[in-house]
Amino acid sequence: MKIKPNTSYLLVRPEARRESVGSILLPGNETGIEKVGHGAGVVCELPESFTVTTDYGDELVVKDIGLRVGDRVLFQSYKAKQNVIDGYTLIHYSDILGTLAPESEVGL
Repeated sequence: MKIKPNTSYLLVRPEARRESVGSILLPGNETGIEKVGHGAGVVCELPESFTVTTDYGDELVVKDIGLRVGDRVLFQSYKAKQNVIDGYTLIHYSDILGTLAPESEVGL
């Protein structure tokens, strides 16, 4: 891997989105720009430790946030600030919503 994420980010390979049958196109979204959504993907790279900022502004170094390379994760996706490089996405640790079971299907 050519990219090594810093202490606040993970490198994730997003899964392809699946269109559900019977989707409704709501007015006002004709541009196709999605501002906030969710995505699923596989963790490809992790830093050795994470720098976590508390609610009081203190920074803590955390060695383990419970994720491993190869874990499937559900994450918040902000198209305006997404960093995509060669099909991989750099995601801030706070945007990870949870882990997914390998056999689970996510209709995003």
